[in-house]
Amino acid sequence: MPTSEVRSVVVQVRPCSEREPAGAVTYGYFTIDDNVLTMTGSDGMPVRDPVSGEMWTHKLEPGEDARHVARRLTLKVRRTLRGETEAQERFREPIKLPKLGIA
Repeated sequence: MPTSEVRSVVVQVRPCSEREPAGAVTYGYFTIDDNVLTMTGSDGMPVRDPVSGEMWTHKLEPGEDARHVARRLTLKVRRTLRGETEAQERFREPIKLPKLGIA
């Protein structure tokens, strides 16, 4: 059972728009032990890459913002678990066309 405090971050994955007024967010969970940030589930158990089995970790450097790192890794974990690349994730967004003013 994990012994470190489980911390959370909220990450915006789609901005607010007319079609989706609230936008969309995802949640990430992480622990920090000996300056190593490890992505976890809400239960504190490490999240592993489904292909390699590796945990998502990051060695924090002095002055580095753990929450910023956790937000970046949350997006990476989300994409990987969905089987997407960063480009594919952006491709799913609706195309924004200008209003032509034609009735």
